[in-house]
Amino acid sequence: MICSSCQKASANSSSYSVTLTTMDPGHFHAALVQKSMYPQVNPNVYVYAPAGDDLNEHLKRIDGYNTRAETPTAWKQHVYTGADYQAKLLEEKKGNVVVLSGNNKLKTEYIKNCVDAKLNVLADKPMCIDAKGFELLKKAFESAKANNVLLYDIMTERYEITTILQKELAHTPEVFGQLKPGTEQDPSIVKESVHHFSKIVSGSPLKRPPWFFDTTQQGEGIVDVTTHLVDLSMWEAFPEQAIDYAKDINIVSAWRWPTLISKEQFSGVTRLADFPDYLKPQLNTAGQLQCFANGQINYTLRGIHTKVAVTWAFEAPAGGSDTHYSIMKGTKANVIILQGAEQKYKPELYVEPAEGVTAQQLHSALFNAIIKLQPKYPGIMAMRENNRFKIAIPESYRVGHEAHFAQVTEKYLKYLGEGKLPDWETPNMIAKYQTTTTALSMAKTGNPQDSTPAAAAVESGIRFGICTGSGNGALLKENGYDYIEEGVQSLLAPKVTNEQFAQKVAQARAAGIPIYACNGYLPGDMNVTGPETKHDAIVEYSETVFRRAKEAGVRRIVFGSGKARQIPDGFDRQKARGQFVDLLKQLGPIAARYDVIVVIEPLRSGECNFVNTVVEGTAIARDVNHPNIKVLADFYHMAQENEGPEAIAAAGAMLQHCHIAEKEKRTAPGIAGDDFTPYFKALRQINYAGGVSIEGGWGEGLQKNIARALATMKTQAIQQ
Repeated sequence: MICSSCQKASANSSSYSVTLTTMDPGHFHAALVQKSMYPQVNPNVYVYAPAGDDLNEHLKRIDGYNTRAETPTAWKQHVYTGADYQAKLLEEKKGNVVVLSGNNKLKTEYIKNCVDAKLNVLADKPMCIDAKGFELLKKAFESAKANNVLLYDIMTERYEITTILQKELAHTPEVFGQLKPGTEQDPSIVKESVHHFSKIVSGSPLKRPPWFFDTTQQGEGIVDVTTHLVDLSMWEAFPEQAIDYAKDINIVSAWRWPTLISKEQFSGVTRLADFPDYLKPQLNTAGQLQCFANGQINYTLRGIHTKVAVTWAFEAPAGGSDTHYSIMKGTKANVIILQGAEQKYKPELYVEPAEGVTAQQLHSALFNAIIKLQPKYPGIMAMRENNRFKIAIPESYRVGHEAHFAQVTEKYLKYLGEGKLPDWETPNMIAKYQTTTTALSMAKTGNPQDSTPAAAAVESGIRFGICTGSGNGALLKENGYDYIEEGVQSLLAPKVTNEQFAQKVAQARAAGIPIYACNGYLPGDMNVTGPETKHDAIVEYSETVFRRAKEAGVRRIVFGSGKARQIPDGFDRQKARGQFVDLLKQLGPIAARYDVIVVIEPLRSGECNFVNTVVEGTAIARDVNHPNIKVLADFYHMAQENEGPEAIAAAGAMLQHCHIAEKEKRTAPGIAGDDFTPYFKALRQINYAGGVSIEGGWGEGLQKNIARALATMKTQAIQQ
């Protein structure tokens, strides 16, 4: 046994009711439990762990708390590093509470062995990461009960003030009414969060252990962070009520997808030169780690449709941070937590009227409710913002995520003093881990096959759509897409009757999704280049197309039309280019009159022999020099032509629309696993806020892959 502090341990363990023992502390959450001191806790802490970086980083964090300028702690760390560290802890029993936060592959075994030895356990989430672990965890709870010790997990999110107030308002009937049952497509409880592998903790860049990226050790996202979201759903909707997972929970569908991490990114947060051998089988053909850190669960909780989703990007965009979104939908009002760019990445609480209720009707009930809550939460206020209300919260309540660990520990110490947990806590912990581990099994097998889970919401200025018919509008809307990209020939062209045109537009509007763009601009016989151009006919034709575009709300017309603009064999290329520029100069004023933008689509050389790169398209748009003539970047065509994402950055504001599909078989994102992160990085570089439309095949079908495609794009769109 060695001491990590030069101070001699002088405290007598018998003078404290609690002495902490920390086993194998591989996660920084283990140290956060000790960021504060507690009057009933012995300052001597006994650490049992294998020697190595995980232990060293833990001890450094504790030493940092001990030596900080403000309110330093006074922990004395006594460390044992033998290979038999677990057996030694169980034999010596230097403490009566074991803190567990580290490699989750071993955590459930640690838990079971500790409670079998009649030791209390305070465990970081998740307590288990798969179905096998869940069965062992159930036995651990049985053992804890038999041995009269307390097994408890660290649910920090219950202590976030916006969550607390969301719960309060959701149980104020005069404001909220009753929780709606919802549907799978429109759940009444939604909780989504975005996290980042690279981040700052306690003022310093976080060093991650390499095993954190191995989901067989850390656990997949669907069983890790979603633990908090499943917990909050029960805690807020049915407070202090025991949930029976066999009766109260039905998992409808589950989804998982990877975050792609480069060797350079991995090295940046682990300080290792390369991926360890155990991760190399998980690399894709581009040498990137496929880390299944993202997941979504759709389920019913006592008949209430609920959705939880977690997304991990490598690093937040400049000025960004982790984000959280939560909504509870009532018959009178929705209570919403937002933590995006508009909120400067600080969680804020809003109340908006439900359908059929006006803000004026909600006003009086909400303000009366806030007045009643003020003795409990002094200083909170409700402020009207157009059709919603923002709950103003004093900064004193915003103590931050790291401080919540002390709050959880204090609650646990209270339970230890009382000798028991509340009756509902243990069944709800069991229900929580049954939900996450069952969902993981479902996501891995793909059952049920007919489910269509909506993609996780991720903060991004980009809008996402699909090139498809307006008849699929409801499907796109249900799955979180922003718009449809229709075809000019099927929607806007003169051959479409007014009745057909009106019907298709009405169909999309009824689905609640806009038709943002249209492609397939010109019929093949309307020659743009060559000895017999048809520019006059194209101009006349465009009057109808652009007019209808305005009527339908279409903002972008995609000028691909490879057959129409193909340069005939032997025709002078410079002359053809001049013809194209002349035509576009005629089209610009017409497009301006109808408030649409014509975007030149570069096509791979296998489809057309003219305008094959974004660089070439951008140069033509600049020569035309009209605000309504711009350029499109199609990631598929760019890959086929070996054109890099730097062409996007060079296009800058000239770029007004994008298409996306995978390189080999022109499939939708997420099917083959292509990494589009470099293209999205380039889009962020130019502050692009337009559309990205999937134009490609769907493998086993649109229904099966539509959600995965959107989740893939949204995840890659925010990766650094």
